[in-house]
Amino acid sequence: MQLQRALLGEALDEAGFAAFVFEDDENYVAVNAAACELTGYSREELLELPVRDLSAQPRRTVRNLKRVSAGERESGTAKMLRKDGTVIDVHYRASRTTIAGMPFLVAFYWPAG
Repeated sequence: MQLQRALLGEALDEAGFAAFVFEDDENYVAVNAAACELTGYSREELLELPVRDLSAQPRRTVRNLKRVSAGERESGTAKMLRKDGTVIDVHYRASRTTIAGMPFLVAFYWPAG
């Protein structure tokens, strides 16, 4: 399973946006290089963080995650908290998906503006 998750993150590395794959329990299972660049965290560090730790609006994030977990698609703008403590505005899209027959949530982020 660990190898599959590492390969998934690497497969997304060429994407021009930050990609995060996570489970209903808010734990990341794969991230790409753009996610590391956007947040200032290494891949290993991101995989240790719960989703809400990157949000400057954690309550809003939890509400959105519940909707996505229930099968709704979410998109909009958000305030992301970087490792250095700065807050950046981002656009996002999040949805439920299946990867290799297993259910996950995916979110894609890119800088606003």
